[in-house]
Amino acid sequence: MKISGVMRGFGGALAAGLILAGGLALFAIEGLRVGGPLFRQIVDNKDIVADILPPPLYVVEADLVATKLVAHPDTVDAAADKLAALRKDYDTRNAYWKTAPIDPAMRAMLVDESSAPAMEFWREIDQEILPAVRSGDLERARQGLARADAAYETHRAVIDKVVVMANHDAAAVEARAAGQTRLAFVLLAGAGVLMLLVVGGGITLMSRRIVKPIQAMTGFMGRLAAGDYDRAVPFAGRGDEIGEMANSVAVFREAIVARQAAEDRIAAERDETEAAKARHDAERRSEEAGRLQVVEALGAAVARLKSGDLTARLETAFPSAYEGLRGDFNRAIAGLEAALSEVIEGAGGLRAGACGPGPARSAARSRISRPAPNARPPVWPRRPPPWARSAPASNAPPRARTRPTAP
Repeated sequence: MKISGVMRGFGGALAAGLILAGGLALFAIEGLRVGGPLFRQIVDNKDIVADILPPPLYVVEADLVATKLVAHPDTVDAAADKLAALRKDYDTRNAYWKTAPIDPAMRAMLVDESSAPAMEFWREIDQEILPAVRSGDLERARQGLARADAAYETHRAVIDKVVVMANHDAAAVEARAAGQTRLAFVLLAGAGVLMLLVVGGGITLMSRRIVKPIQAMTGFMGRLAAGDYDRAVPFAGRGDEIGEMANSVAVFREAIVARQAAEDRIAAERDETEAAKARHDAERRSEEAGRLQVVEALGAAVARLKSGDLTARLETAFPSAYEGLRGDFNRAIAGLEAALSEVIEGAGGLRAGACGPGPARSAARSRISRPAPNARPPVWPRRPPPWARSAPASNAPPRARTRPTAP
């Protein structure tokens, strides 16, 4: 599995976990908040008990027991036990509310103002009503009950004020608790959204800073392996681990580029060497062909000269390096032909003088110009060619040609 897939899976799991945790927290707060289902059940159960049983700090039940006792003196023992239990419960709750964390004004009214008439009520019960009933003095018991009822009325007036204050304080506390609950819901929802944003931002940041650079480096390494060395290494300027990895890849790429350049240079030099060698070989072959052409042409011309053909010329052009040789050869043969012509004319004149003019001279000239087949060429005296002869001085008289005299 790729890193990008792992990152997306991790981010999805983390986001799902945060949503689930937030939902459970909201569900718990909704159930336990003030005014919630569980709170209402607790309050209802306490209200049921309060509606059924009289409160111990309120002496209304003790006043009812005392009234029944005066009306039925024969129940004095049971009434005495009941009143003792109610007195004990009153003292216990009164001691509790002296230190309970309630409103000081409510504590002063509940503990101090309501306690004074309550204690007066209990003194009448213990000191007047019970002893009078036990002694059979019902008139005294009725008078004590009247004083106890007066104390009870005073106590009840204070208790009624405490009830109003407690209800008002409970409503205020419940409203404050509801506000805090709403604030807790808002804060929890905000924290959940913030966590989701943090998770999403972290995943996005990691994707951009880690996953995508790794993917880019993977693609670059693939192109580098395929022989693409022209592109620069991405993220080489970063100062983190991705940048260090990119710098390492850049060093590797530079080494490959340097090696490739060296190989290209060596290949170019090798190609240049081979091309130079090919040119040299071509030139050498061309020179050899030119030399062979010159040798063959010269051989053919010499063969013609050897057979006595003084009209042999090198007509085909030679390579530029041997073109001068062709010109020299043709000029030399032309000069030789001219010299031989003069010699032939001179010899013909001599022979004509000896044999007479006419057919004899033509026959001699023909025999000289047309040598017999397979005959060796005549050996003529060497004379300089016409162009090598020095011209006569301009003031010297021309030399007269002399004819040989007949023998």
